Amino acid sequence: MSILGNSREAKQEGWNMNYDMVITGKIVDTKTYNASICIEDNKIVSITREGVSGKKEIKTPAYIFPGFIDAHVHLREDGSQQWTYKEDFITGSRAAIHGGVITVADMPNTPEPAGNREAVLKKIELAKKSQIPVLFYGAVLSSNMDKLKEMADVVCGYKIYAAETTGSLLLDDLDQIEKAVEILAETGKPIVFHCGNNLEKILKICKKYNAKTHIAHVSDKEEIEIIKKYKGSMQLTCETTPHNLYFSEKDTKKNKLLQVKPPIGTEENRSELMAALKTGIIDMLSTDHAPHTLEDKKQGAAGLPELDTYSNIVSWLLTELRPEQIVKLTSENPAKHLGISTGIKEGLPANLTILDMQRTTVEKKDLKTKCGWSPYEGHEFPGKAIYTVYQGKILMENGILLK
Repeated sequence: MSILGNSREAKQEGWNMNYDMVITGKIVDTKTYNASICIEDNKIVSITREGVSGKKEIKTPAYIFPGFIDAHVHLREDGSQQWTYKEDFITGSRAAIHGGVITVADMPNTPEPAGNREAVLKKIELAKKSQIPVLFYGAVLSSNMDKLKEMADVVCGYKIYAAETTGSLLLDDLDQIEKAVEILAETGKPIVFHCGNNLEKILKICKKYNAKTHIAHVSDKEEIEIIKKYKGSMQLTCETTPHNLYFSEKDTKKNKLLQVKPPIGTEENRSELMAALKTGIIDMLSTDHAPHTLEDKKQGAAGLPELDTYSNIVSWLLTELRPEQIVKLTSENPAKHLGISTGIKEGLPANLTILDMQRTTVEKKDLKTKCGWSPYEGHEFPGKAIYTVYQGKILMENGILLK
């Protein structure tokens, strides 16, 4: 039965009209429309405007999005277990589900860096306890160039830290970066850069080798202008973060917890980032979820926990962007970047986020992240995710996690 098919035809053809689940609401994909999504055996089998029934039925005036995908998180767990007091794969996945996120991609800068195949496989094994898929980036160092290709089949991409951040994975020598890019371009996997001041030099190198290039946490107008210059002439995508869109420099003076790398910029920068979202220069919304305890933050740790509030930020962006633009930022483009499927179409897995546009306030008691706090506590948003569905299974219902 095709998308928006006729249920009467289905009955005549002997189709089962009592589906495992039927979700009816405002579907957002390449367009926004009211219809019912029929789910059987974890997949979408029909999308119709005709009356259908299910063993489980959800009828809502809310938006039904393809499940949100966060292509940049730090879940802190590795074989050393040194940082699991901040977050682990169980608590991180629960925070993601709470934010309407059904897949995350974890960065390699933990105490036991994901810099070789063995370390990545260890993380993959640890992540089996997660309720949602966790993909992994491989670390790139001057000391592991001979290990990069052997990781290609177990990582979703590679990360180069060309500027300092949490951990000890700095690779800021441009000759070494070029050597790595030449090797990695042959894998076809995306190379994610934490760039610092070398953005344009790095883009020239990546263009030379036709490398699949992604710029993390774009935060200022100068970066945007450089990215504009190179987009269209090379394989180039980029992301920005909720905190760089929502906060500005004036907020950091009031709240010392808003310390991040790169730092939150001016109000002008914030406006430029929003404009770049609207024009499609910025391809995706990634949290850079960086859970630190409040004690660590007070000692100067950089980064913010943001998985719990992903859907709150999306609701806020809906006041500026069309729902179809949101789909590209939160699902379509991250999925392309990571090499996975997404969408609300017949035959695809039923991975859905239902976003209710009723005003809500972020409260500490609702958070699922192990670090137990959020920079958005006390902030009111236009809405939040009320259902998170992964492969036809409801993981969050009416804002409550089911497991």
